[in-house]
Formats: sequence, structure tokens, C-alpha cells
Amino acid sequence: MWLSEKNTENKFSTPHPIEGLSDILNSGNYEPSVSINASENIIYFASERSGGFGGLDLYRTIKKDGVWQAAENLGPTINTEYDEDSPYIDPNNSTLYFSSKGHSSMGGYDIFKTYLIDSTWTYPMNMGFPLNSNSDDIFFTMTEKYNRGYFSSDRTGGKGKMDIYRISFASEREQLAEIRGKVKKGDKLIAAKSKLTVIDKLDDTTIAEYYSDSLTGDYHILLDHNNKYLVKVETEGFREYKRTFTIPEQEDYYSFYQEVHCKLPIIGLYKSRLFN
Repeated sequence: MWLSEKNTENKFSTPHPIEGLSDILNSGNYEPSVSINASENIIYFASERSGGFGGLDLYRTIKKDGVWQAAENLGPTINTEYDEDSPYIDPNNSTLYFSSKGHSSMGGYDIFKTYLIDSTWTYPMNMGFPLNSNSDDIFFTMTEKYNRGYFSSDRTGGKGKMDIYRISFASEREQLAEIRGKVKKGDKLIAAKSKLTVIDKLDDTTIAEYYSDSLTGDYHILLDHNNKYLVKVETEGFREYKRTFTIPEQEDYYSFYQEVHCKLPIIGLYKSRLFN
């Protein structure tokens, strides 16, 4: 797995391996696809390394205390003697989409989904027609905000070989609430790379960690509706800032924007506005 980042000139850097992953993902085996969760602390990937159940298997690695842990196979519920590929983890961190030539495939690769419930993956469900066909259907992803998906297929009627298709769902996933904005620091209000920790106020557990962009200060947090969250912002050299968000119960998309300005010796909230 390689990474290219935007530099101070707003240009992408030369691709380089991600620190701490060279002995986990880049194993020297065929590893064609990868998906990282919204909190950037769990990576799902396909690999043909030895020790699997056959062909390509799905694995994941988890970052704990800043260190990527050894890759773990997702197990026989997910993996078969055939190929499993193109994992995509939903922003809810509990729905995994992937393609498989095994399970109850309609032909070639089909797109499946599974749920993580109490640390156990449910038996994969075939997404069915019209998403799947008797050809290869693979590399499914969804937009973060809406029930709209994209995938590749070599089905009849395309322009030739693998084509990209879009599909809209009535209610594939529950709508998520969005908190987005910028973190700026100092008197000149320059962009700040800050750590944002989301805590569920119902049981005081940390559910996600995010980082604002070092070049723009932008951050983007996705949360469930009908809950109360504490968001903690930590910026090096500045006092910690906290804010509680109460997300209403509703089906429509809910978006909140806030700009956090860090000025010594405290972090103050200078402006916020609500988008409906």
C-alpha cells in the first residue's frame, strides 16, 4: 500500500509506503485492493498470501497506540476456497462490502455485504440484481452522504470490458450526521493539524479518532443520529478544546459546520453555523 499526499504547493507528493505497514500489507504477494475506515485506524485488504482459505482472502490490520498490528484473516465466514476481493468498509464501521467468486455467486465476482455484530461477521448476503449480474461485478463503494453506489462490471451492454456503473438505493444505509469544518491556530489563523476524538456521551467510550488536514485544517466527522457526542480537539501547543453535540433523531441528512480557532492560551470557538 502506497500513499501520495498534497504538499505545501498543493501538489501530490511522490508515492511512498505508509509508515509501519511495510511488513503487514506489502508482503510480496498479490494484494490488489484496500479500504481504510473513516477513523483511519483499521485497514481491510485482499491478499493471496499463504495461510488463507484459498485464492484471494480478506484481511484487516488495526492500529493500536499508533502501531499497526499484525494482519488477521477475516475467517471462514467471509473467505472461501475461491477469490474474495475489493473490500469497502462503510463509514458506520460495521458494514463491509466485498466481491466474491464463492458463496452464492450469480456468476464470476458478485458483490456481498456483511455486518460486524459483537465482534462477529454475519454470513455474507448477496446484493442481488440489478447490482449483480452473471458477469464480474466488483469494486463497489458508496458515497458518504447518500444512498448511491458505484461499481465496476463487464456485463453485456457496456462500452467494452470493465465499465463503471452507478446505482441508487431507496434505503441501503441509514442517514448519517456530518460535522465538518476547519481548525486554525495562532494570531494569523493558519491551518492546524489537530487530533479530534469523538466520545459517546451515553457510556463515555471513545468511538473514533480523526485528524484535521495539515494544509487546510479541514476535518470531516460522520456520526449516527439520535445520540449525544463529545468532540475533543487537541492541537500541539494549545489548550484542549471540547464541545458536546446532540444529534437529533431524523431521517434527513444533518450537517453542522464549526471553525475552531486556537489562540494561546485557550482554544475558543469563534463561529459555527448550521446547514439543513
